[in-house]
This record gives sequence, C-alpha cells and structure tokens, in this order.
Amino acid sequence: MRRRRLLPLALAVLVLPLLSPLACGGEEPKFADLEHEVKKGLGSEDPAVRGRAFEVLSETRDLRAVELIIKSVRRLESDLEKVRADQTKIEQDYETQFSKKIKADRWFESSTRSSKDMDRYNKAVRKIRKKMDRLRLKARSLENDYTRTKALMDSAVRTLSTVLSNLSTEDLGTGLDTVAAYWRDAREVEPRMRWLDALGDLERPGIAKRIRDAVRNAELPVQVRAAALQTLGGRKDPGVYDMALPYLDDPKQAWNMTAAAVQVLRLLHQKGSIPPLIAFLKRDDLGRLRDDTHIALKSLTGEKHGPYFEPWNSWWEENHERFAMPPKPVDPLGKGAPDEGVTFYGIHTFSDRVLFILDISGSMDQAPKPKKGQGPKPPKMAVARKELLGFLLSFDEKARFNVVFFNHEVVPWQQKMVEATETNKRRVKKWIESQEPVGGTNIHDALEQGFGIAMRATGKPVVDTVFFLTDGRPTAGKIQDAERILEAVADWNQTARVTIHCIGVGDHDADFMQKLAKIGGGEYRRR
Repeated sequence: MRRRRLLPLALAVLVLPLLSPLACGGEEPKFADLEHEVKKGLGSEDPAVRGRAFEVLSETRDLRAVELIIKSVRRLESDLEKVRADQTKIEQDYETQFSKKIKADRWFESSTRSSKDMDRYNKAVRKIRKKMDRLRLKARSLENDYTRTKALMDSAVRTLSTVLSNLSTEDLGTGLDTVAAYWRDAREVEPRMRWLDALGDLERPGIAKRIRDAVRNAELPVQVRAAALQTLGGRKDPGVYDMALPYLDDPKQAWNMTAAAVQVLRLLHQKGSIPPLIAFLKRDDLGRLRDDTHIALKSLTGEKHGPYFEPWNSWWEENHERFAMPPKPVDPLGKGAPDEGVTFYGIHTFSDRVLFILDISGSMDQAPKPKKGQGPKPPKMAVARKELLGFLLSFDEKARFNVVFFNHEVVPWQQKMVEATETNKRRVKKWIESQEPVGGTNIHDALEQGFGIAMRATGKPVVDTVFFLTDGRPTAGKIQDAERILEAVADWNQTARVTIHCIGVGDHDADFMQKLAKIGGGEYRRR
C-alpha cells in the first residue's frame, strides 16, 4: 500500500473543513467543492499548496474525479512542453554567449595586449558576462518551473491511482475506460507510461487483465508493451512467466520485448526461470542481451559460469536436482573476464550498439592528483582519448556506435549511430583528436540527446548501451540539480531500456555517478 503523506499546513487549512465529515464517519464532501479546491490549489502561488492540490481527492469515491485529474494532467503536459521549449531557447542563447567569450579570450591572447586591447577586451567580456548572468537566472527559474510542474504531474498520477482504488466495483470499469481513452489518444510514449504508473500497483479486479491486454496489443508502441510486461513481472502476476517465455524463443521478436522478458524471469526469482535463460545463451545474435542474461542467471543462482551456454548448461545438468534457490536475489556485480566483447575503462560489454557520452570540459585538460608515492599522471582527456580509440579499434565492423562530447554545449560526432567500419573509425579518430577541453559541464543536455536517439527505436535497438564519463558536476544545461537529472534519466530509461555504465575521473560526484549507473543497471568505475 502507498504511504499517504501529511498535507502541508497551508493546504490543510483549506481542505480540512471538507474532509473532516468523512474522517468522522459523516457524509463525503461534495465533489463540486473538491473540484473547486483542486483548481484553487493549482492556481496558488504557494508551491506547497500547488504540490498537494490533488490530495483533496484522495478520499473521494466519485467517478468524476478521474476525469478531473486527466484534464489537469493534459494541462500540465502543455505546461511542460512550453517550459521545455523555453529552456531550449535559453540554452542556445547561453551557448552563443559562451562561444563569444571563448572567441574574445583567444583574440586577446593573440593581441599585442596593449592598454587599448585590454580596454576593448574588458568591455566586450563585461557585456558578455552580463548577458550570461541574466540567462543563468532565467534558466534557473525555468528549471524550478519544470521541477514543480513535473512534481504536480507525479502527484496527479499517484492520486489517480488512489481514486481508482476507492471507486466502487460498479464505477471502476468506467473509470478505467476513461483512463484508457486518455492513454489511447496520447501521441507520445511518455503519457502512455503514466497509464502503467497509475495502474501498476492497483490490486482491483480487472487491472491485471488490462495490463496483459496491453502486452498482447501489437498496435501499441513496443516500448509500452515491454513496460507492461515488466510491470506484470513486478506484480508477480501468475501468468507472466508463460507470457515472457515466447519472447526468448523467437529471434524475430522485438528487442525491447526480449529484454523485458529476461528481466521478468529475473524478477520472479523462480527455479523454473533458470533453464530457459541458459538455453537463451545458445543464440549467437544476443549482443547486450548476453550481458542481461548473464546478470539474471547470477542473480537467480549466485553462480558464476560466464556469459556462454556450455558452462551454464554443464553445471545445470549436473546440479539441477539438488540445487536450492537462494532465498533472495544475489547481487550480480562482478562479471569476471570473458574472452570476447570489448572493454572501456575496464568495463566489459557484449553490446553492438554503443553510445559514448564523454566530458570535454576545461577541467579534463588537467591531470588527476597522483596518489602518494606515484609519479605524475597524464591529463584526463589524453587517457579518455586512448580508452575510446582502443575500444573502437576492437569493435566489430558490423556493430554501430556514436560519440557525443559535451562541455557547456553538446557536441555529437554524428546525428545518428553509424557502422564501425574502418572508414568510420578513421574519421572518428581524426575528430576525437581534434577536440580540445574547454568550458563548463552540461550533463543533463548531453544525456537528453543520447536518450533522444535511444528512445526512437522500435525493433532492434538503435542504442542499448551507454558509457558516460565525467570529471565534474553539472554547471550548465537546462537542469543542473543532480537529483533532478537522475529523475529525468529514470523517466527516459523506462522507455529506452539502455544499460548505463559510468566512469568518474578526477574530482567528480561519486554519489551521482553511482545512482546513474544503478538506474541503468550498469557498472560504476572511479578512475
């Protein structure tokens, strides 16, 4: 059950007279009064009141509350779109000013540095900095607007789930149909994911059937179907085991569905999940799914037999009769050293769809402080170049990759993933070697661009693995608060389903990087 939060004092003063009769066993508040309080709360200047505006509906059993919440969610979606557009414009203007500052610095360095040059330089830089300060203030204001609106959206979805749980059996079907209509009409995948968020934890008649129907509905986006399958796994739905197995048997199934099926078998933590996962390893076209399956088997068994079929099959044939399941899932970290695949900073992958998102801010030009007794170390950027080129040199020509560098700007090598041909490797090597560290650290926008590529996939993934490297903390971009960036990534990855490996070099935010890797089910390395 969800733990209900206490209402803030300001909102409690508004709604307590309405809720107190119900609490005392009296009549339920009139819906018209509740509707008025919701609209009043959403229009309040007080963030605390706005943030709990939907809570007044939490105890209602009125079917009309469902439609009110959905209308409010649609309005909030429009608000979010406007904030995002404004953020993009501000970020573009900021990047323009930052580039002007770099150009001015380079001009001054090559000038005679006379007093006249100094005056000209200072005047130009003061003007640039003044504009940058104004843009930073606007960006911070928009970041707060986005966070507040997103929090309202989350509150609305939680309340919708609560209202559905309160409805009578007679009204529940109509309420679910109302939600489904909103869900079907949505053009984007994100609103459809909210349908799963609202229904995922509900234990009411007919809920599980609707989620199962979503899994089977071939007309739905495959990302939604995969999320529905995994939702059933999280619910430990009695029929989800049989639903998941066919996605392992058929190589023509969408990659998203197969990845979700592997995760479902891991979530169920049943002995019966082990043989089909072992058999799945016989396929030679798994790519990153080999990593996923290996992790699932280690989680289920606590055994370490590598990412290939034969060792696991031999162990299972010899031990399956006397094998006892661990009482809870085993931490699957520590993959060993497989003899195939490629590595980046010691992190191994079998993926053939890899995106690199690497920091080239000014601090990357510096060398990390050596430990006591060690000699000087090379600059962080030099090491990153070496690791990246070493990975690409070993990458199969049929695999696909792309590289996104970021400082205060996001600098992709290509706008899409490309094959790792010898020609492309030569081209990217030249490009990588031409990039010089400069500027701030725009983590949010770099991740946003990477996930934008990944979330467009519907069959075989465009991207299934991300290597993210930074030596710092967010100092530029639409969102600069670390926790808010993590929330955004968690939302994106519900659709994209990518593994995120994180490498922190130098004085980075280790807590942020560990949480980011956890969201993506990947590894974190400190270097």
